[in-house]
Amino acid sequence: MAMSPVSLCEPPYNLISVGYGNVCVAMQGSLRIIILRKFSWW
Repeated sequence: MAMSPVSLCEPPYNLISVGYGNVCVAMQGSLRIIILRKFSWW
């Protein structure tokens, strides 16, 4: 989780998105998939 360049789940961003934990996890998962796909093209 901490390896993600955009860690919206960590403070202080997770305090802003209280109640949206599932959305946060989904966003991180999507970002990770997009990054992996971009690197896989190279």
